[in-house]
Amino acid sequence: MTDAERLMAGFVPGVAAAPYAIAPERAVELTNTIFGGVPWLMTFSDRKANFYADGKLEEIEVTFSALLSLWASSKAALILGHELTEARKANRASIDVKPGTPVHLAYQLIEGAKALIKNPAAQWPVNLGMPDPHAKPDTPDWYGNNLFLGSCAWILMHEIAHISLKHPETDLSDLLVKQEHEADVWAINWMLAKIGQTLKREFRVLSAISGLAWIGLIDAVRGKGSTHPLAPQRLGKCSQYFLVDEVSPALEIGTYILKAFFDPHTAVAESEHPADAFSEILFSYTRIAQT
Repeated sequence: MTDAERLMAGFVPGVAAAPYAIAPERAVELTNTIFGGVPWLMTFSDRKANFYADGKLEEIEVTFSALLSLWASSKAALILGHELTEARKANRASIDVKPGTPVHLAYQLIEGAKALIKNPAAQWPVNLGMPDPHAKPDTPDWYGNNLFLGSCAWILMHEIAHISLKHPETDLSDLLVKQEHEADVWAINWMLAKIGQTLKREFRVLSAISGLAWIGLIDAVRGKGSTHPLAPQRLGKCSQYFLVDEVSPALEIGTYILKAFFDPHTAVAESEHPADAFSEILFSYTRIAQT
């Protein structure tokens, strides 16, 4: 048994329920309209970090290394979002990254996630903490678990989209890229179409950003491919459907996450609204990912 399976086994029920939990107002519709009355099978394996959809079997496969690396990435995103938000409130131009600080831990978590993306059997460093599926409400671990499960939900809805849209198997790169964008848009619309301008919408948007940040780590580890668009391109397409206010908390935190993950050395231009800052960091991230 790998460390990833041992540490993430307790999250299996929550992951399986995530597509329902992320948009509970559409739970009945998901079962009856999308699944045809019987929920599709979700299996778990030790393959390389990824989520897989099998259209013929109507089955979703999730790997334990994907879950642990996504848990680490989500926790890092939450830490960095909080620390950078606090720094901005205090008009601090920099954050403390010395060993022992939350930011240092966040960057170690990102490296732990990358190690699992590279090798699904990688050992989990005990100094990074242990995932706790039973974390008490309103604790840092509980908030981290919520973002992790929200990120899982977005990625799972993306995989469900492939099956629901009946995407055919193909070796044509252009068609595969087109299918990825279609599945992204379907997943975003599913999560957001029937929710108003509330904090729940903000959480769902942040979950999608966090999930795509994890996909960005996969791009960084495995390199650019021809079958999937780059994470910032996918995020740019998805952001057209967020439909949040220009002072959206999700976009503000998302800006900090993308900067800390992928462009930590470039100063962020001052922007009056989070929506503008998000667009600027997304442009910068796209440029970096294409090099």
